[in-house]
Order: sequence, then structure tokens, then C-alpha cells
Amino acid sequence: MEETIVNEMIRVASERLDMGSMETPADEANFFTGAMSMYLALNPESEENGSWCPPYWLFTIIRGESIVETHYEIEADRAIERAEIKAERDYDDRNA
Repeated sequence: MEETIVNEMIRVASERLDMGSMETPADEANFFTGAMSMYLALNPESEENGSWCPPYWLFTIIRGESIVETHYEIEADRAIERAEIKAERDYDDRNA
């Protein structure tokens, strides 16, 4: 699934959570299950390579956790890692 589509689904789900229209983890799981089903229906070839669903969505649903919260945690971790790598490279460049 393309990153832009994943991000749009997360954005819409986040808005629904903020409005109170998804009150339980089951509501959120139903939203994403529907989104994955629609994506698979529109892109049946994605079933062959598994691109119809980001793996962490499935595992998050199975654990009964929030995909939206998990997504933002993963993004925050990635931002920290990128900043650390940049700092290391900058340090290496200054001390080379």
C-alpha cells in the first residue's frame, strides 16, 4: 500500500477519533479492516505480494491497540532515528 494512502487513512481515522465517532479499539479495527478490504477489492493484485496492508496494522489490531497511536509512535521513533543519524554524520564531517 502506498505511503500516501496509508497516511490518508491514518489522517481520516485520527479525525474520526477526535470527533468521537470511533470510541473503542473495535471501532478503529472495523474502520481499518474496511479500508483494507476496499483497497484489496480495488487492487486485487496486491494480494499476491501482501501490499494491501501494512503488517503493523494487523499485529496492532490483533493486540487490541490503536493503529493511529502506533502509527504516530513509529513516525516519532523514525524522526528521532533520523535526527540521531544526522547528528552522527555532522559530527563525523566536522571531525574528519
